[in-house]
Amino acid sequence: TFSTGPRTYKFDYLGTAGAWEEFGGEYHLDSGTGALVRPNLFMKCGDHFGEGAASPGTASFRVDDGSTLWRPSVNSMGLGRRNHTVTLLPTGEAIATGGDRLPHGDSPATGEPRLRPEIWDPTYTIGTSSGLGYWYGANPGDATPLADGNVPRSHHSAAILLPDGRVMTSGGHDTHPPEVKFSVDQYSPPYLYQPGGAAATRPQLFGAQGRIQWGQPFRIACSDPVAEICLVRPGAATHTFNQDQRYVPLAQVGTQVGHKLMAMAPANAQVAPPGHYLLFVLRNDSGRKVPSIARWVHLSGADTSSYDTWDIVPPAAITNLLVNSNTGNDYLLTWTAPSDAGEGSRGKAWKYELRWRKNTPITTLDDFFASTPVANPPTPLTAGQNHSFTVTGLPARGANETYYFAILSRDAAGSDRNWSEVSNSADWPSNSGGCPFVDVETAEGWSEENSILARSLNGALSLDDYRLRSTPRVTDGRIRLRVREDEQEVTTLDRIRLIAVDHAPSLLARSIGERVVLGSRLPVHRVTSSTGADITSLVDGTGAGYMASAGETLFVSLTPSASALADGALGATGTQPGGGGGFEDGDGGKGGGLTAGDFLRGVSPLAVDALVLGQSGIRIEAPDGSGGWRTVRVRYPREHDDECLTDSLVAGEIRMVFQGSHRVGRLARFVYGGDELSAQKLPLVSAQHSRLGDVTSALDSLGNLTTVVEPGDRVEISFEHPPVPEGLVRDYFLLSHGVYTADLPARPEPVAEAPLRFALHGARPNPAGEQAALAFETAAESHVRIEVFDVQGRRVAEPVDRRMVAGRHVVAWARRDAAGVRLA
Repeated sequence: TFSTGPRTYKFDYLGTAGAWEEFGGEYHLDSGTGALVRPNLFMKCGDHFGEGAASPGTASFRVDDGSTLWRPSVNSMGLGRRNHTVTLLPTGEAIATGGDRLPHGDSPATGEPRLRPEIWDPTYTIGTSSGLGYWYGANPGDATPLADGNVPRSHHSAAILLPDGRVMTSGGHDTHPPEVKFSVDQYSPPYLYQPGGAAATRPQLFGAQGRIQWGQPFRIACSDPVAEICLVRPGAATHTFNQDQRYVPLAQVGTQVGHKLMAMAPANAQVAPPGHYLLFVLRNDSGRKVPSIARWVHLSGADTSSYDTWDIVPPAAITNLLVNSNTGNDYLLTWTAPSDAGEGSRGKAWKYELRWRKNTPITTLDDFFASTPVANPPTPLTAGQNHSFTVTGLPARGANETYYFAILSRDAAGSDRNWSEVSNSADWPSNSGGCPFVDVETAEGWSEENSILARSLNGALSLDDYRLRSTPRVTDGRIRLRVREDEQEVTTLDRIRLIAVDHAPSLLARSIGERVVLGSRLPVHRVTSSTGADITSLVDGTGAGYMASAGETLFVSLTPSASALADGALGATGTQPGGGGGFEDGDGGKGGGLTAGDFLRGVSPLAVDALVLGQSGIRIEAPDGSGGWRTVRVRYPREHDDECLTDSLVAGEIRMVFQGSHRVGRLARFVYGGDELSAQKLPLVSAQHSRLGDVTSALDSLGNLTTVVEPGDRVEISFEHPPVPEGLVRDYFLLSHGVYTADLPARPEPVAEAPLRFALHGARPNPAGEQAALAFETAAESHVRIEVFDVQGRRVAEPVDRRMVAGRHVVAWARRDAAGVRLA
């Protein structure tokens, strides 16, 4: 079919060959933009020529019901448009973007550009022959109007659906200024958000067959209940009827079993022409349709793909990527080949993707895909084998530059194939240490947050306060975190708390120890280096920051005059506005000297701890009133960008003395203001240790019980998650009490056979160090109590007093009595 003027015609290739006939009668939408919103339903909207305002009319036509009439929309467009684009969405709706209200050729500067999009729902109908479809988002009185675009998109602009469900718009008429023609916007439709503004929970689409055949069922792997399935073919045209673009709903075959789902491909080429389509699955969220991130499939009459697409287990993440040496512009990388345990897998990874970048660690998928790919990465070896690969021909590295590398691996299941998590970020010059890391489960999977806790010379436990950067995924009213140790250190955890702080969006919430304060940032007056150079503009949060060398001192003038300082603190934040950044650290170890792994080469653990503490960190100092300086705080930076506050400072000048080489992204004053916050400790639901089992009771309170996290260990922790009050935003603060050190303890020896009886084994090590590992077996689920007595027969502690499942168990006891006092 095609339209010309007010009329539509069809070429009837199934009837009289070569005959054109008028189709659908006349409807006055002169050259309006159109789209195939269903395989049998054509919609057109707006107008091109007219007097004054563009027509807001909309009409649709079914091509298979024998009718000769266009059906008008139930309501009109909220904004009369011409020269706009229509893009089909995975919900089956159509979004109109851009356009203006003047005839073609008029100046867009006076043409009232349509910045606000609006959406047409084709499922809304009145009767069988009257109104069909409903516009919302730009009509007067809409409860939730859609957001305006940043720039006008009029004649010859374009819009296209992205695999993540957003719409990308770009370009515009030649009379627009360059900032319009050369710019791109990405619009996020309402289905990507919950009513309160938080991100909606997408269904997890793991994969689908890469090639599907007309009229044949095909496999989809999705771990969430699926309400709808569809194909969307992205468009290839602008303000016209886009013949390439179409939305095709798919029928589900049978009942979804776990993550295994079957769908029926379109019947024939008339319903869906051959080519590449975006496959979406949608979940029902209280009546709202929430789409997955799409997977590409190819539709044709050829044989379907033979991949086992029900494999939803990606290869294991690589955690020991290292840069072993550097020769010229070549870098030798080593790691252990990962395993893959998915259904129908080969037991090993199928393909690697290796990337690198300068000066910023690669910790998330966004970081990874923002980095530079390495051409021709190696083929994965059998799982467990040592792998080495030389990255050649990188640009010359500057004196103060660091190169970071990371790897993703994937298996051979399905068209999209399962990707592993991002490997650890390996760097050169190496700043590797052994600090524990915390991860957060987000809507996109596990996301590495940062290093936590502090190193100690005597094993003393301390409090670490850390504000999460990622938004946790809420599943069944709970959120999950993970503490892990991937390097050669040991961590002692005494207590983990997650504090939810709700506050007005206009304020920032930050922590100082156990306190949470509200306020806002103000710039410091001036920052100068040891040489007197003014570096204020380098640490204002807009650029890459300032890399200070070990031994360097920065002088910070907080205000122009001593009397002008408001109540507040010094905030060291970073390059991300309103969020993470600030002091960047390679496990507190930048600046040379010994690394945390040196004890493996004959250096004592105590010497490693002492040297790392002495060769890293930033001393924040204030005038002592007698011409000297006093240390207010020593800040040991984290592995990745982070922010911290230092209070108890007076007006005037402070200084920062660098014990190691560290980057500062932003220095600012944090001015306290506002007291409307609600803080609550989220109940700890469970804590599961990968080696020791259930450690919930050890992490839920201070003293008595602690948990050891050795190299390779993981502790997955879940918390209850109450809803966020309407109109407020939520920050999460992780308060962990513990320590890490290079001193590795002995592990209890495993028992060979399955437990057939109740048994208590001797404490290890013996004599005990800072803590003892108590190993025991339970032949059946029962209540277990372990009591500790001193040599005079007095009961001094009860490390275990709870119901436990059958099996082998190990509990760490920190040699403390019920009052938390260390025992001899």
